[in-house]
This record gives sequence, C-alpha cells and structure tokens, in this order.
Amino acid sequence: MGSGFAVDGGILTTQRKAGAALADAAWTLAEKLGCATLELRGGEAPAGLAWQAKADAYLGFARPLAADDDTELKAVPKRHRAEIRKGLANDLTFESGRDKRLRDIHYRLYAHSVHHLGTPVFPRALFDGVLDRLGADADIAVVSKDGKPLSAVISLYHGGACMPYWHGAADGARTMRSNEALYFLLMRQARERGCTTFDFGRSKVGTGPAAWKKAGASKANRSAIICAPRRARRRATSIRSRSNIGARSNIGKSSPKASRR
Repeated sequence: MGSGFAVDGGILTTQRKAGAALADAAWTLAEKLGCATLELRGGEAPAGLAWQAKADAYLGFARPLAADDDTELKAVPKRHRAEIRKGLANDLTFESGRDKRLRDIHYRLYAHSVHHLGTPVFPRALFDGVLDRLGADADIAVVSKDGKPLSAVISLYHGGACMPYWHGAADGARTMRSNEALYFLLMRQARERGCTTFDFGRSKVGTGPAAWKKAGASKANRSAIICAPRRARRRATSIRSRSNIGARSNIGKSSPKASRR
C-alpha cells in the first residue's frame, strides 16, 4: 500500500509468501522508477538480507486513552501536565466539525505553520477530499480565544483509534498553550465517541515535534520505517546467486565422507 500522504503503510497481507511476492514486486517498481530506497512504513520486514529495520529515523507515538480526564492528566509527564493545565485555565473554546468555516480556519492555520517550517503546503483540495470521503471518520478540531482561532487539527478515526493528523497554529498558540489544550480536549472527545487509542503519529528522531509527542504519549512505542537500500538489494541478490551456483556445481558429486564409506 502506497502512503505518500500518510504515516503507516507497507505490505497488507495475512500470508507470508504473498508478502514476499509483494515486496519483490515493489522492489521491481522502485528500480524501474530509479528510486534510491523503498520504505515500508510499518509491519514486519520481509525476509532477506536487503531489508533493514531503521529505528533511528522516525518514531511513532500512540497510547491507550484513559477512562477520564484526571487519569488522562496523570498519564503524561509532570512538566507536560502543567502545560496542559495552563492551557485549560486560559478560558479557551473548543469546537469540532467539518463545515466550510472550520475548513477555512484549519487551512489558514495549517498553511501558516507549514510556511514557517519552510516545507511545501499541501493543497486545500487534499483536505476537502479527505473530509468529504471519510465523512464521520474525520473531523476538524479548533481551539480559540475570544473568537480568534489559535490551533486546529484534522483527525482521522479508524479501528477505535483517534489520529490527529494535519495540524496548524497561530503565532499566539505557544503563549496560550492552545496546542496542549487542543490535544487534551480532543482526547476527551475521542473517548466520548468510543475510541480506545490516541495516536499522535510519527516524527523524526531528535526533532521538536518528536519531543512534544513523546511528552503526550509518555514514550515512543514503535519505529516507523523499514527501508532497503538498493546496494543491499544487489548484494543480497549476488550472495543468493553465488550460493545457487555452488549448490548446482555439487549436484551429482559424492562427498569425501560418503566415498570412504
């Protein structure tokens, strides 16, 4: 499964043999396209020397939702807990939905944040398409102060998990701790709709977002990428080829021990 706009992906199968065939087919396509690596974002690594678990690039963050707000607060480190409480004390307004007004707010805050990071901004059509297609399995949560939106995120819901995905924030978000309040109140909403897991998504090791998510999730609980460099692929193929040649060259030959018998 390709996941250019997603966190997880990789091989989807219940049969190991089918998984190996899919991995080989993916490699064939990657080499045809001239790709330097092939990434499987999640799942088990296929068998073979070419595939390597790369745990030092990305981390994923997910944890079970607590039974209530008090327990939820106790589940996060003390320092982050204090930041959440500061945000909740700022008399912020939380709302969620999928209407045009919230879509406009989210895209404005998202584009503002991404511009500051210096990375490309995804088109508005992507978010509209996700919200329209997924319906009740996706929504926008917004936190505001005195009518001014400060933080917003599009969340996806699947398999009992709430996955806040595309986030954006205004310049005053850090001062008001609106991001901390947003995610905490989103946890409450997810709990109320029957979710049991809150998945913060993945971030690069050693970055600010990874540290922030670790504070909310308490720990990083998975490496998020499996990759196979093409050099390793060629080396593994070469080793297999030499092994096969050696095996064929011994066909029909008796071993010294067999001859002595």
